[in-house]
Amino acid sequence: MVKQKDIREITELYTLKLFVTGSESINYSILQMLPATTEEIMKEVGLTKMPFYARMNALADANLIEWHKCHGRVSLPVVKKTELTDKFLEAIEIAQKYVGSHIVEYMKRNVGA
Repeated sequence: MVKQKDIREITELYTLKLFVTGSESINYSILQMLPATTEEIMKEVGLTKMPFYARMNALADANLIEWHKCHGRVSLPVVKKTELTDKFLEAIEIAQKYVGSHIVEYMKRNVGA
């Protein structure tokens, strides 16, 4: 039987993985493009196949995209959002609005502007 404490710990780890993966700048750009074809994304972000596939697999593992690659071929050429993608992008937007409303204060404190 899974304990409530275990569920909380797993949820926390998964959530942190989600934010680390999704907030990396290229990955975040990819999420904002969706839905899009693999070719459109590769061209836009300027990645070759191997680095591209690594990013796509990481985003899929974090459940931020629906995409499948098997046996050297892409079986789902259109990369799609998941329900979690929109929730993640909404969370980032909320954080950006908050930071934006306090940016002058942050800059004074951290840069001495």
